[in-house]
Amino acid sequence: MVTVSSAQPSAPKSIFALSQCSAGSDGFLTVGCLTRGFSPADSLTFKWKAPGGKDLNTFVQYPAFGSDGDYTKISHIRVKKSDWNPENPYICEASNLKGNLTAASPAPTPDQPATVVLTEPTKKELESGTATFSCLARQFSPKTYSFKWFLDGKEVKNAIDTYDTRKKNASVTLYSATSIFQISADTWTDTDVKVKCEFDHKMGKQVREAQYTGMFSLEDCECFFIHNMFTSL
Repeated sequence: MVTVSSAQPSAPKSIFALSQCSAGSDGFLTVGCLTRGFSPADSLTFKWKAPGGKDLNTFVQYPAFGSDGDYTKISHIRVKKSDWNPENPYICEASNLKGNLTAASPAPTPDQPATVVLTEPTKKELESGTATFSCLARQFSPKTYSFKWFLDGKEVKNAIDTYDTRKKNASVTLYSATSIFQISADTWTDTDVKVKCEFDHKMGKQVREAQYTGMFSLEDCECFFIHNMFTSL
């Protein structure tokens, strides 16, 4: 049995370009193109142009899906991130006999190193018998990261928790994270123990270290207050 569409042929109504947030381990990005609102299903084709206008033939396009008069189709290519130039993007064109639309691929989120801070316990907390350390990593990209804690040179696994927040600015998403480690106040104040936080990220490993000195300042209090505000976001 053959199904005949009752919808009139129509040009694509919208097109959206998509880009992978960060390159994979091989240094390549997947760049996509999504087109909606055309008919019939088999009428639309894609073309991709490299920076400079050269036609590309290494792209993939998938079968259309949807209903009469409102089909959607997707295509994508893989490009080297090192070849990316925000001022000269890759161009996707979707067309059928009724019309065509083009879209410029958006720039991927740039890799950005974190600002890492290690906060120490306040005098008031030590009087209550505990010593809490917070390792704050702010405004980094991509998202993948890990924290490690060391007590007097030996790695420990009992970090209390890790929190994630994100902030989107236009097309760029930056991430922030906090890891919390706690020991007894006596362990911190009665020995020469060192506490170390290690933040590992694509942009490099950052290490912050603290050792008890018996000195407290207004800055210590402010740093702990900043931590409380940060983890409440």
